[in-house]
Amino acid sequence: FAMPELCPACGARAVRAEGEARWRCPNRLACPGQLKASLRHFASRAAMDIEHFGPSLIDALVEAGLLGDVADIYKLDAVALAKLPRMGEKSAENAIAAIAASRERPLHRLFTGLGIPLVGEVAAVPLAARYGTLSGFIAANPEVEREELAALYGIGDKIASSVAEALEDARFVNVLRELVARGIDPVAEETRAGALAGRSFCITGTLSSPRNKVQERIRAAGGEVHTAVKRGTDFLVAGEGVGSSKLDKARALGTAVIDEAALERLIRGGDA
Repeated sequence: FAMPELCPACGARAVRAEGEARWRCPNRLACPGQLKASLRHFASRAAMDIEHFGPSLIDALVEAGLLGDVADIYKLDAVALAKLPRMGEKSAENAIAAIAASRERPLHRLFTGLGIPLVGEVAAVPLAARYGTLSGFIAANPEVEREELAALYGIGDKIASSVAEALEDARFVNVLRELVARGIDPVAEETRAGALAGRSFCITGTLSSPRNKVQERIRAAGGEVHTAVKRGTDFLVAGEGVGSSKLDKARALGTAVIDEAALERLIRGGDA
């Protein structure tokens, strides 16, 4: 096997960041392959959850020149969509209605969808709490963020640097400004009081519901979600297929290991 030197989608020379194993295409905002992948991620359930906006429709829109970035999603109309191959009037209307519904998603869902390296569903929550709105994020000073974000629980140096680099990318920030111009300036959800207030959870293994849905339920009940078991994690919710090393680490740190049924009892205000 020989590692390709050029991106197969756009021809840019592949690069590997120091300390990373992966080779990447650096042409993040102009590579058609990365564009399609970023649009799929933005529309995914964990992010903006845009129904009727699957890979085939995204591919058709990109190839028709109707989507150049995620902000372009919010200038689409049913007339333009209905003209696409295999896209009827009703399907076009459903897609536009789903796009309109996504305007109501909270800020952490937007942060999840933006594709900032290392910023996933969990890190997106403290970021949303820090900035309050997308406009607040755009106005942030990258150098200040590089220093101060690292001190936030659940962020750390690597994520802080990644966020600062995103704010230094003029093309990326222009996309964010276009989102705001098209009415996408979501706010952070308020900290909720509930049965899980003051408790922290980590989820591992396969559960009966998608992991992001379980995380949302925990947060809705006032709980905090950690990406990994660490000191201060109260519960490890273990589904099917959990490795013994994770269970051993939880027990070594004094983290209670519970199953999905016990989590449900806690959410309902009972005991694990």
